[in-house]
Amino acid sequence: MRSKSSLMPWIIAAVVVLIRITAVLPIAPVVAGDSIRYRSPSNPAAVFEVWMGQGPGVFDQTLFLLPGVWGVVAQVIVSGALWSAAAILLFAVAKRHKWLIFGLMLAASLNPWASIWDAWYLTEAVNIAGCVLAAVGCAVFVVGSAKRVPALTLAITGSAAAILSRPYSAVLVLPLLALALLLPPVWRRGIPRRVLLTGGAVVAVISLFAVWQVVEFEYIAGGGSMVQTRAAERLGLRGSDPGYLAAAKTHGMPSCPALETALTTPQTSTVRLDLARHSTCPGYQKWLQSGGLSWESELLANPISTMAAFLNPTYWVGASVLQYAAYDPRGHVLVTAFPTMVTLLGRALNVLTYLAGAASIVVAIVVAWRTKRRSSAFTVLLSLLWFGAFVFIAWADDGIENWRHVLPGLYAIGPFCWAVVAAVRPARDNAKFAYDTSE
Repeated sequence: MRSKSSLMPWIIAAVVVLIRITAVLPIAPVVAGDSIRYRSPSNPAAVFEVWMGQGPGVFDQTLFLLPGVWGVVAQVIVSGALWSAAAILLFAVAKRHKWLIFGLMLAASLNPWASIWDAWYLTEAVNIAGCVLAAVGCAVFVVGSAKRVPALTLAITGSAAAILSRPYSAVLVLPLLALALLLPPVWRRGIPRRVLLTGGAVVAVISLFAVWQVVEFEYIAGGGSMVQTRAAERLGLRGSDPGYLAAAKTHGMPSCPALETALTTPQTSTVRLDLARHSTCPGYQKWLQSGGLSWESELLANPISTMAAFLNPTYWVGASVLQYAAYDPRGHVLVTAFPTMVTLLGRALNVLTYLAGAASIVVAIVVAWRTKRRSSAFTVLLSLLWFGAFVFIAWADDGIENWRHVLPGLYAIGPFCWAVVAAVRPARDNAKFAYDTSE
């Protein structure tokens, strides 16, 4: 029988999930422009027809079959279960500061960066939670000596939830799994072969499913409409950046005087986007359908300008989940009650979250390095670098919704670092694993 102390984390986690459910019950689910891809009340089966251009996200599409508010309640329960599993795993493996790390995890689940999506017919709530669980499971598997099988199981579970809610997440979670499993093969000692084979089979099937969905949605459905849309949005919003238009022309953009004028003279983003999407210049739409100026070509042609735009602190501090508040009844209350404070609150939330993430990265690297296990520290460092790479890829690939789409990678960094701190062995235990120092 479990003691009261061992049950307490489960009880607290359940209470936090109940709080999130209570927050969405009184309001109507939020319907955004992309919501039709995940819920179609008039034809519920339509959202599963990825070949028709509705888009992938089968996990959320299944949850949103429930009527009324119950679809988002189910979303909160699934998301909350993923967050809770990550928090309880860290509580179980932590040698010190158990309650602090456990509390950080649950507090992170309530941060508006993650919790605002609870009431929305979108994929973010489950997607972010799945990426967090995958990151935490991988970190515990890499640096810990206990709970490796549960950690690997949860890493695969989180990866599956993330990929099935948004296949693009495979770009983040699959490399993390590969780093955890392949880079330091000595750490697989003691893991039953059936666990590795079963986990590998699950990951392979889900990955193939994700690839199929993405290919259908991005390149086949609607004549490649999403590729065309993203290319137009990148050009419309970044075309005024130094060197972008020249790079686009170098990569096949046909002459389009009206659009070129709009991109090189002061215009609102709405005007630039409208022209970039709908221009009828000869050959222009065909060029967009082929991918336009890809983000990879943009980076190679203009590395300094592209990285300067990516690292622009004004964007990262100014962009905020509160830009979505007007569409959310909970946020609308905030906007109505404190209209002059919304921008300040959004920026303060961003800065505090970034500072917490930066501090967590420093602590995790120091802790991993002090284990004297080179492979442990190296894997942690590579994982953190990949988080940064994913954030850049998501930002660079998406011209207009990049703030929302970078969140899974950006938000999983803190929990990954806390998992490293929680799972690392005390220095006095390292002698028992002296073989690791020779890796």
